[in-house]
Amino acid sequence: MGGVLARRLVGAYPLTVWDLNEGAAETFKELGATVAPTAADLARECDIILLCLPRTSDVRKLMFGAGGLAEGLSAGKLVVDQTSGVPGETVVIANELAERGIAMMDAPVSGGVVGAASGTITIMASGTQADHDRALPVLKAISSNVFRCGARVGDGQAMKLVNNLLSAGCRLAALEVVALGRKLGLSLAAITDAINSGPACNRTTKVTLQGIVDGKAAVSNFAMALMLKDISQSIQLGKVCGVPTTLANIVRGLLQIGVSTLGKDVQFDRVMGLIESMAGTRIVDPADAEEGPYPNAQVAGEKELHLIQNAVAACNLLLTYEAASIAVAYGLKLSDVDMLINKSTGWSAASERILPSLSSAKTTSTVKLHAMVDDLMLVSQLAIEQGAPMLIASTVGSLYEIGAHKLGPQASIDSMAKLYESMAGIAFEGA
Repeated sequence: MGGVLARRLVGAYPLTVWDLNEGAAETFKELGATVAPTAADLARECDIILLCLPRTSDVRKLMFGAGGLAEGLSAGKLVVDQTSGVPGETVVIANELAERGIAMMDAPVSGGVVGAASGTITIMASGTQADHDRALPVLKAISSNVFRCGARVGDGQAMKLVNNLLSAGCRLAALEVVALGRKLGLSLAAITDAINSGPACNRTTKVTLQGIVDGKAAVSNFAMALMLKDISQSIQLGKVCGVPTTLANIVRGLLQIGVSTLGKDVQFDRVMGLIESMAGTRIVDPADAEEGPYPNAQVAGEKELHLIQNAVAACNLLLTYEAASIAVAYGLKLSDVDMLINKSTGWSAASERILPSLSSAKTTSTVKLHAMVDDLMLVSQLAIEQGAPMLIASTVGSLYEIGAHKLGPQASIDSMAKLYESMAGIAFEGA
């Protein structure tokens, strides 16, 4: 990812690069960039230093290891960390640099290699206003989508973790429920149409599944192991903030199964095959792709399609509440969360509906808890009968049952926000 981001700066600014991979550095030399002999030499040469590494531990090693950036950094320079890292650890690094008069901010990205190459990747920047203003022209050269996520170093990384929890969680939840639908004999086209025509849609159903149905399936270049890392870090952030991460732990477990059984280098797209294997079915029907959009549309099976739609919608909603709980407990503003999530990979119809209103406690749905519980119990029974694991949706059903007992069956599904406030010890209103 770092190399693709750096390519956006070729010709826009005098560019000096350094990479452990000499071949990668040589590529940039051919593009007109200067190659520094060491990281320390690069730090001496540049006023603004951008880095994008797999983990915060890698950032610390590059910064303070032998021949590292810190040896060449001096007062007045600015480090922009685009790593999807651990916010608390990044704050520690920033404080150590600040003691020497060196500024640091974070600016992780979301949107994949394609978004990075096209200059549309989402950049989540955080740091002081002065540092943000100084870095903004450079970040704008990388992408037109730069969002300021807070004044504290680490806020951008926290926002990235919240976004990726929603991105991965909504994907896996949808795929598990879709696998059930396929075992019921429904076509992928009919399932996708039903989900996307109502309040259940998310990025996976709108982009990935719709693309498969339309014969335009896209392939990402994001390793499953890196998504596993991000979800693990979101759970760690929840622990630090005292927020239960019930659904995130299931998402992490599924991804860990994927990495452990498929290999650490497998791409995140392969989670569909993982869910297919676990459910003993095929989500992608070869006949669908051959026959074009919306083949074999279901006339019979409307009840099942309704249940599938509600199950995915229910998962999207509680994943949004769990992610928002982490964000609020960490100190992110809900207005920033709304702005970022609903323009990034964590988007769903649920996030679009509730995030703009969550801080004002406005009701956005008239659906009653008892009605949702009834539907989720029916879906759970279908999963048992069909032999579909459906781990996320089953747990979501249990959480809705708890909500109905505590809040009353006639309460709106929006009242589940109160359950999450109670569990996390937070208040959404005014956040």
